[in-house]
Amino acid sequence: MKSLYIFATTERPDAYINAVCYGVEHLDISSVHVVVVKNEKEAGYYPRPATILGNISRQLSALSEYKYINYSNSQQKSDLIANYQADSYKKGLQILNDSENSSVSLNVEDLSPYLSEKISYGDCIFDVSALKKHLLIDVVAILLSLEFSQVYAFELKKKPSFNVDDIYHKLEKHDFSYQNLTSSINVQKSIKILHRGIIDRKKLVKFLILLAIVFVPLSIFWPNSPLFSVFSTLAMIASVAGYLFLATK
Repeated sequence: MKSLYIFATTERPDAYINAVCYGVEHLDISSVHVVVVKNEKEAGYYPRPATILGNISRQLSALSEYKYINYSNSQQKSDLIANYQADSYKKGLQILNDSENSSVSLNVEDLSPYLSEKISYGDCIFDVSALKKHLLIDVVAILLSLEFSQVYAFELKKKPSFNVDDIYHKLEKHDFSYQNLTSSINVQKSIKILHRGIIDRKKLVKFLILLAIVFVPLSIFWPNSPLFSVFSTLAMIASVAGYLFLATK
């Protein structure tokens, strides 16, 4: 059984519901933990982790009863047609009710020790679906430096509707992906180099993750576009440059 750590940026729970449901069905999760990362150098609103965890629980409860809370419309609860399997919602709700879940807010400087500590506790999964790109890169780079690869992101492939149509039971397989961000070929190549301990870890990983963030959608939706050719070339250059760098050391 695994602990799911969700990096959250908004109190609206819908995106987190999808991660929980996928985790229940495919990743054998047993607890849910909400993490909000703050940057004291950047002004702005940061949601309360406890509120997010509560909203996830309330939405799972509503969906288990074939209802939906619209957090974009004054939290109005509406009835849904009872024509879907609610098992994933019920199991997710049971996990939140029965397990030792948690919510925490931490500074960006504390990311590395926090991730290291959680990994040391046992099996865990990190969800970065809602993170801003610069924080996503930091989290993935730190996890790779710790030789840990269970970091996932939920991607909605269809145009978002910002209502119940974006929720798990309404999505077909082709509507979304839940991808392990370290499974990219380019990231795997970087891992091999990192294990050699030769080049600066963060710089290489950040570059390859940025490359993968752009490369993966292009390869799926626009494989014949000029941009795809450009990023394919960049990927090849990055790989060759890494090996040439090693050869000169």
